[in-house]
Amino acid sequence: VAATETARAALDVFCRWQWSMKLFPGAGHIPYSLYLPYNLRNDILREYHKIRDREELARILIDWEYLDADGNALCDHIRYVNSQLDQVRAQLNCERAVAAAETRARKKRGAREMLPA
Repeated sequence: VAATETARAALDVFCRWQWSMKLFPGAGHIPYSLYLPYNLRNDILREYHKIRDREELARILIDWEYLDADGNALCDHIRYVNSQLDQVRAQLNCERAVAAAETRARKKRGAREMLPA
C-alpha cells in the first residue's frame, strides 16, 4: 500500500509539473488532470512496478496525447521512483530475513531447553 501511494504521489507531481510547462493559452486555468486522464493514470499505477522501459510505458499509454512529447520524461521519472521503491523493498526483505532467522534460532534454543537433561 505504501508503494502504491508513493507511486501515485510521484505520478501526480510529474503530471502537475509537466502540465505547468505546457505553453498554450489557458493552460494555467485548465485542470492538470487533462494532461494524463484518470483512466490512463490508473493503468500506469496498476502496472507501475513493471514499467522499466519506454516500450512498456508506450504499451500502456498507446492512446496518450503527450506520449511522443513527454513519454521519455515520464519513463525516466517512473524508473527513478521504481529504483527507490526497489531499494526499500530490498531493505525490508533483508530485515524480514534477519527477523525470521532470529525467530528460528530462538525456537531452536527453546526446543533444546525443553529436552530432558
